[in-house]
Amino acid sequence: MRTAAHVPVHPAPTAPAAAAIVERMFVTHRESVMQYLRPRFPRVCSGQIEDAVGDAFIDLLRQCDDVEAAWANGGVERVAGLLRVVAWRQLRGQRRRAHVRSEQGVADLSSIRSSNPAGQNLGVALIHIERAIDRAVPAANTRPSMLPTVRAALLDKLETHDSDGTVAARHGIRREHLNRAKRALMEEFVGL
Repeated sequence: MRTAAHVPVHPAPTAPAAAAIVERMFVTHRESVMQYLRPRFPRVCSGQIEDAVGDAFIDLLRQCDDVEAAWANGGVERVAGLLRVVAWRQLRGQRRRAHVRSEQGVADLSSIRSSNPAGQNLGVALIHIERAIDRAVPAANTRPSMLPTVRAALLDKLETHDSDGTVAARHGIRREHLNRAKRALMEEFVGL
């Protein structure tokens, strides 16, 4: 009985492993992803954008199947698109979490000031909130008879974090008066 001669079979070239793809993308596309995010998040500092892009690369390393599928379906461009989506979601998530944290009520200002040095500026600003409200409410409204009501509504908004419409209805004023007072208060805080 004759057997076929053993012919070495070389496997067909395969797509690079997900880790190698992500590593190559980090070197070649990191800056372009940062440039993609800058106009979409104009108020975010470059450091936060860089952090989001770095986190996106780490996420892609955890999503090997998605990276390999994107590579198989469209090569570099498809993986670059996936990277942009993941980075955009990372940055949006950071901003959303920061927004929620900024709206948390604070019962004791000393906890903010002692927790970290960055919180000291916030604690100082909150100590002067009464004076800032006293300056902001008259600057926002022209009718002196409304000042006490708008001031009470603004304090209610700061304490409860209810929607502007809900707070305005609770105090019997139009929402625009509360919005103007909030804007004037923010301008006061910028001046601190």
